[in-house]
Amino acid sequence: MHKDTMNYNDNDEPHGPFVADGNVIYIDVAAPDKDNIYVTIENTDTRITLHDAQLAYGINGDIGSKLLSVLEMALVYNKKVRVMGYGDERGSFIESVMIFK
Repeated sequence: MHKDTMNYNDNDEPHGPFVADGNVIYIDVAAPDKDNIYVTIENTDTRITLHDAQLAYGINGDIGSKLLSVLEMALVYNKKVRVMGYGDERGSFIESVMIFK
């Protein structure tokens, strides 16, 4: 393959389960899907970023609203979080959130 040719079979997006540690950089509640949000988490040590992850359960359910509350607290108090979830062709979806003391 020539150096100026792009390989569209390479996909940098995570597929399958993932774990990401870092600080919540922003929460976008003005997402196209009114029942969900977009979250960006960045590890300040490694500068690895999880971009535009959504909640797997949405924000209207009991689990989703609790996950959103933890993410909001982490954003306001600048706390480190660990999120676990899965990625597929639609994007990254957060299933659980842990906040570090």
